[in-house]
Amino acid sequence: MRFLLSHGADPNVEVDDGYTCLLSVIESEQVVSKAIVDALIGAGADLQYSGINGWTPLHMAAARGSTQIAEVLVKAGADVNRRKEIDGEETPLMEAAFAGQPAMVELLLSHGADPSLRDTMEGRTPLAIARDASKGPDPEVVRVFKEQQMDDDFIDMYVENAKKMAEQGNHQEVIRILKKYGRKWFRR
Repeated sequence: MRFLLSHGADPNVEVDDGYTCLLSVIESEQVVSKAIVDALIGAGADLQYSGINGWTPLHMAAARGSTQIAEVLVKAGADVNRRKEIDGEETPLMEAAFAGQPAMVELLLSHGADPSLRDTMEGRTPLAIARDASKGPDPEVVRVFKEQQMDDDFIDMYVENAKKMAEQGNHQEVIRILKKYGRKWFRR
């Protein structure tokens, strides 16, 4: 990779799935990912580029709990309050809250993430998002999917993913952090 970059390879080239090299390496979650991220940033990788799912590199790192990579991205200039361009226009803090990533929530808050921002679909703050995610599948979402005559496999996938997220994420710790930080933040 360093050889290719030193010979003019474009660090921002997109692949078929709409990802750049930077998004692909963050998604891979490999041991060498941080070194590759450093090299790509050094070669001019676009920190604000969003892939087909609307995530910037910081959104992806936040959702995955990749704090080392997020730290590199933030220090290089990634916008901690950047909104996705699709869905509810979530910020990296909202993604970290949804995934139940307490270390990431603390990192983003310490770098200026705004806990008062709300998603544009339901008007939820990161705190409300974490609370909702901790409960597992939303019966209202399932009802709407059925009403829209969504495929049963799709509905089952939503239910299983929501259960998995609630079980694997540490939403209670995220909620505690956001409440504590929110009291300080709102007093400013």
